[in-house]
Amino acid sequence: MSSGDLSGLVAQHARAIRAVAERLAEHGVGERWQGPAQRQCENNLLALEANLKTLARHVEDAAHQANARTVMARLS
Repeated sequence: MSSGDLSGLVAQHARAIRAVAERLAEHGVGERWQGPAQRQCENNLLALEANLKTLARHVEDAAHQANARTVMARLS
């Protein structure tokens, strides 16, 4: 597998992680629970969504860096 293929695969995984984060936000607790349990669950989902988006950003950065190294190696 070439590093170009690898960076494409990594970017694909980043998009999948981001999609999971968006689905979490879309399908939050809503009106199913009431009171402190609802607020706690919503806070936990928001934190998980933020963590997933951060992870996706790191994975995208890794894909970009891998691709940049490939391009630089070809230019050398």
